[in-house]
Amino acid sequence: MPFSMRQSLFTLLILLAALAAAFPTSPQDDLRPAKVEKRSSNTKTSYFDPAKTPKALKPPPGGGTPTTTYSVVWTVSEKWYDPTYTPPGPNQKGYFSKPMIHVMDESSTEYKYPPPLVKVSSNSVIHLRVVNAGIHEGISVHAHGLYQKDKPWLDGPVGVTQKYIPWGKEFTYKWIIGEQTGTYWLHSHVSGQYPKGLKSPLIIVDGKVEDEENNYGGDRALTLTDWFDRQNDVVDTIYKIGVCGTGKNNLGIPLSPDDAVINDNKGTKTNIIVQKDNDKPIRLRFINQSAYASFFVYIRGRDDANIIPDMTVIEVDGVKTEAKTFKIIPVHPGQRYSILFDPRGVQKQGYVVMAVIDPHEYKASQISNWGNPNCQSNVEFPDEKTMRLSILYDYAFIDYETDNGGSTADPDWTPFVDFTAANRMSFAPSWVGNPGESPYRLCFPFLDGADCTLRTDPAFPYDGFNEQALGPSPTMPAPSRPDPVSGVFQITVQDVGQGLGGLKVGSAAPAAYENLSDRTVMDLVNTGSLSGIWAQRMNTFDVGENVGGTVRTIWIVLKSTVGGHPFHLHGHHFQVIYASGEKKDPQTFNYYSIPVPTANPLRRDTIWLHKNEIIVLAVKLDNPGVWFIHCHNDFHAMSGMAAQMIERKQDLINNKIGTLSGDDLADYKILQQLPGATWPDIRV
Repeated sequence: MPFSMRQSLFTLLILLAALAAAFPTSPQDDLRPAKVEKRSSNTKTSYFDPAKTPKALKPPPGGGTPTTTYSVVWTVSEKWYDPTYTPPGPNQKGYFSKPMIHVMDESSTEYKYPPPLVKVSSNSVIHLRVVNAGIHEGISVHAHGLYQKDKPWLDGPVGVTQKYIPWGKEFTYKWIIGEQTGTYWLHSHVSGQYPKGLKSPLIIVDGKVEDEENNYGGDRALTLTDWFDRQNDVVDTIYKIGVCGTGKNNLGIPLSPDDAVINDNKGTKTNIIVQKDNDKPIRLRFINQSAYASFFVYIRGRDDANIIPDMTVIEVDGVKTEAKTFKIIPVHPGQRYSILFDPRGVQKQGYVVMAVIDPHEYKASQISNWGNPNCQSNVEFPDEKTMRLSILYDYAFIDYETDNGGSTADPDWTPFVDFTAANRMSFAPSWVGNPGESPYRLCFPFLDGADCTLRTDPAFPYDGFNEQALGPSPTMPAPSRPDPVSGVFQITVQDVGQGLGGLKVGSAAPAAYENLSDRTVMDLVNTGSLSGIWAQRMNTFDVGENVGGTVRTIWIVLKSTVGGHPFHLHGHHFQVIYASGEKKDPQTFNYYSIPVPTANPLRRDTIWLHKNEIIVLAVKLDNPGVWFIHCHNDFHAMSGMAAQMIERKQDLINNKIGTLSGDDLADYKILQQLPGATWPDIRV
């Protein structure tokens, strides 16, 4: 399509989107505001204020049957987000006002962006009442990382396990936590909604550990998010119609974000973590909630940038790990890390947590505007004269508590943020893997050496960080190799058209998993209707049943042809059996030549798949259901980079869905919108 036609089409679609927003349809006119409501920034949610963090209730000693129920209410609507804070510094700017999704919870009478943090105990139940009071396209909520054991229909992805919760209706998710502990998050599983604000950290403390939180001098969640100045619906439209980039298959490339934020709150006036006890380590929980961006996180001295304390990783995606120390950690979309660090040594000056978006994942084509100003990025790469890079970053203070209960944090302090060739930036074209890829990568002198010219450890993509060393604690040996015919399932991720395909999984239609007008994949499986074109369109693959009472383990093989992708599997933690780190041909690659790590392989639920890499994941078939596996780049997911793993279909049909009764049966029928089942009206 000629550029002029694409630009005209883009303008027309934006106009149509504006008209649709101005004249929404709703089953209850009294719920529709006359205009999108302005709000004050003083209702901003804070994850740093301990007084606003609910204390987790403890179940009886020894755990057992869940006895504690946490009731949480999310009344969801769209309001104008009107931030007023402009951070200091020559390279920083203020935000633009735009509509974002807000939530009014059970403890408030006003809407907040984003929703408050949810903290619960293991061996408990969460009742999350979701009220759609203003989202015309419908909503859902997914608990990222929770197994949903025995109740897979409560998992949340629209088109897979449920239909949309429509405007003017509500639904209560009843999630059984079980033995899971650690760092998770809640988010919408409708494309484009969690980047607009329908998301929240979910912290599960260990109910079997007495006063677990008292083991730390502080325990805080830090969310990492990319920010787009344009309205999110406009950003999505630019991507979908292929205005930017090559436009293959009517799909372009995602816009680069305009900023980076910690806890959706730019700047240090609110991003202050107060250390309560100088004799105990601080626990920080990093959660990447970005639509697109990967982050580097590290800690530095506030007054001395050369002080880089160790961070000790103790948890990955809700899995307790063997303690390993690093100077820097890459956190990709959907991933979580808990770290400890010792606050002693530089208490007089305090610390700063730095969160920097990795510019290496942006291709050179994303920096160009392709002749269209709508595609221009705020990621400014260096020219020959200045050799300077305008990076996207945010930071948060960590300070000790003074005798009068105050903090030493200076709200007007700003770090040195010009990453240059002489300081913290590398310009090494020899590291470029593909034509058109960005030749730039962040270079950190405390890892790469002062000259930033050599990678200190070519074995790993990020110098000094070895993800594969983070085995679980207690240890969990790798299972034996599965049958090569019935136990290995290969998925090849294709960036052309942003679809997904492979030897056993066909090409995905864009956003097919959300476009079913009448049936969910789970309903199709339960009724025996998933076959032919349905199975192909939905990228389903059946991994079979267990045999003779033995729980099988399968391998899922991921292969990326172009670009990197954060892949997330619902309903499971997987073990990372193998990561090639280099290009291999999956057609000829002999998986049985892989040296299986028998000791203690990495275990998590979201893995970064590098370009031209093969990763082998071991998945234990201990949770019957229909489980979504998808790229957690929200742009890629909305265009079909997803599949459905059907696990133990007969067990699911006969022993799970087939035995439902009472409220569980009613909930299942409502989520599938079976005949006679209706969404509950909003209760006043």
